[in-house]
Amino acid sequence: MKIKYIFLFLVILSIFSITSFSQTTFEPIGQPTIQQAEDQSTVSWLSLVNETCKTCLEGEKTKFDISITNTAGKEFIVRSAALVDSSGIVFASGNINLILPASEIKYFSLDSVLPPPTRGKTLYYTLCLSLSVDGSTTQSCENTVRRMVIQSNIETNLLIIYIILSIILVVNTVFFLLFLRKIEKKSR
Repeated sequence: MKIKYIFLFLVILSIFSITSFSQTTFEPIGQPTIQQAEDQSTVSWLSLVNETCKTCLEGEKTKFDISITNTAGKEFIVRSAALVDSSGIVFASGNINLILPASEIKYFSLDSVLPPPTRGKTLYYTLCLSLSVDGSTTQSCENTVRRMVIQSNIETNLLIIYIILSIILVVNTVFFLLFLRKIEKKSR
């Protein structure tokens, strides 16, 4: 009879550990600093970046939808754009050649294979543009460090293995309890 309670305790413990494992987050405290290219022009702009993945997995293809607002008061051309992680690695880029009149908003997309997170489960990155203004080209990076949560493939695979092993434990426990019940009935 004591064995029965021990196995019941193990089943409850495995169910509890599954739910607590799936809710664990590894968010870092604070944001890392990023060395950004200096804005050598008088161009000012605002941006909005949205990734299209719902659950973003490392190595998964995704699209970044980007809007640029010209706040400079004069027309400029966005020659190219890049998303750069906090270690300076470009993980999405493209030639844009988009004319952006003063006070207007334009939209474009960049496709990328998601890199591994830069810290914990979080990818820290910034948007950089190559801009042409008054005949000269300059590099300009936004001051905002963006972040997105990325699940690594290893983490996802470990969770799947953990769930499968827990299910096997539960099934084995149920069969063992049925076996014990059968033995108890025979002994009576």
